[in-house]
Amino acid sequence: MIPTQTMNMSQKDFKAMLKDRFIFCYSCELMNFLRHRNIRYLVKGVHENTLNPFWVFDRTDEISDILADYKDRHNKDIPKDLEFPA
Repeated sequence: MIPTQTMNMSQKDFKAMLKDRFIFCYSCELMNFLRHRNIRYLVKGVHENTLNPFWVFDRTDEISDILADYKDRHNKDIPKDLEFPA
């Protein structure tokens, strides 16, 4: 059952809510980095247009710390594919 508050949201607001709550990861490298740190994904899927796999993680403080570590170790920004696809 869909909560009433989400039924009244615009698509833009709904996507923003999802982006705040979850991490959508399209990077196999980053997914493996998270997996090796015992972070489990909630859902695995396939993007309907690109057919590339993606993983959805719960956005937690632990994952935020691990993502900061990933950024430091790889000396690069977190991939933009962590954002909700347009």
